[in-house]
Amino acid sequence: LNIGAGGLLLDLSSRRRISDNSAVAMQCALSVVKGVTLKLSIGRMGQDLSIPMLLSPRLTLKSAAYGALLPALTQILLKVLWIGPRARRRNARKLTQLREDNYETTLRARKEAAADVDLMKFAVDRKRRQEEDRRGLVILKSEFS
Repeated sequence: LNIGAGGLLLDLSSRRRISDNSAVAMQCALSVVKGVTLKLSIGRMGQDLSIPMLLSPRLTLKSAAYGALLPALTQILLKVLWIGPRARRRNARKLTQLREDNYETTLRARKEAAADVDLMKFAVDRKRRQEEDRRGLVILKSEFS
């Protein structure tokens, strides 16, 4: 909210990063003198392209509502219909690639764990028999969760 020589001015803006190097911005300016203007901006790697549009030369309730709701609705639709599905596909590809990359490592780790369990069986059986002979504590089942 700015009050100056040009009268009362209310700026509503939103900026959304699309990728590491790109961003999209929308700004609506409601001014008593200049009316309702909408500015669309696209920025990539430090370069900005701005397109100002005069929606209405006079400030009316209807033009102010359109000017305020248009950027918000556009951003919501952009997120729901384009950015969200794109991000989900990218994450699914990354997850699939990680699973493929780690498959052999996981398989090797599972084999080593099974070999360790087999190696420990003899010691565990011997200790269990010793405890049974002494009438000591014998654990029948143990779970890790």
